[in-house]
Amino acid sequence: MAVTVNLDPSELPAWKHAAAKDYREKRTDFLRAREREQARVARAQAKIEEIDGQIADLDRGAKAFGLPVDPASDSPPPTLKPRALGILRPTAPIALQFKDVALQLLKEAWPDSLTAAEVQDAAQRLLGREFHWKTAGMTLYRLKLDGRVFRQGQQWYFDHSGEGVTDDPPAKPEELEEDMADFFGDADES
Repeated sequence: MAVTVNLDPSELPAWKHAAAKDYREKRTDFLRAREREQARVARAQAKIEEIDGQIADLDRGAKAFGLPVDPASDSPPPTLKPRALGILRPTAPIALQFKDVALQLLKEAWPDSLTAAEVQDAAQRLLGREFHWKTAGMTLYRLKLDGRVFRQGQQWYFDHSGEGVTDDPPAKPEELEEDMADFFGDADES
């Protein structure tokens, strides 16, 4: 049974008073430093938005006069490579859903596969937030029901069937069973 003891603060040893004072001072210092850094980030973000607006104005002006505009500013962002996602950091909010990222990762991994854990890790890094540990598995399962992905064991593949891809995807488990039955002869046929 736990026993609680209510002590008068004046009865505490001097070292505890000193430690409590030191704790409060350090915590206050850290909170002030955090506020300063948040203000600095907000100022930097406002400056970036101002520069982006100036670039957009400049591009519109150039187009109005029929001048060529830097093609790099019109190019889409680079495509994602699943194995390289460890170095990517989102710089702006991305309006993607987990399933969109999972599907894109599997498309780009083709003809290789990814595990649900690899999809989970890459999607979390790309989207800049954590998801429930079951999110990847549940999302991949729903995509499987939609016929967009399939799996072999723990490996998930993008299902290219019907997308005009000439390479045959790895055989689905049902197809393997059919092929084996054709090769060995059906056990029911005697």
